[in-house]
Amino acid sequence: MDNLNAAQAERLVRLIEECAEVIHAATKTLRHGYESYSPFDDAKETNRQYLERESGNLLMAFELLKESGDQNFDNIVREAKLKAVNGLPYLHEEENKKLCLTIVKELSNG
Repeated sequence: MDNLNAAQAERLVRLIEECAEVIHAATKTLRHGYESYSPFDDAKETNRQYLERESGNLLMAFELLKESGDQNFDNIVREAKLKAVNGLPYLHEEENKKLCLTIVKELSNG
């Protein structure tokens, strides 16, 4: 892999895998709802719990990128604020628009 050492490549693979797992968990939740669970799961982990677990794993992948210096956290926060503001016209639900504005304020104060 061009200009990447083995550790950098491993961190990117981890990020990709965790993104895929979050997509799977979110899709499952969209199809069946937050409180649904697989009838084959003895632990009865709900889709909400599954999505939380996979989101936490994704957050850990981001933390690895941040702590290694592969990604700059300030740049990520800046991009999050831009997305929150620039994405407002594309949101249909008022609740989500308010949440985005709240997130921008929180990120600006953090």
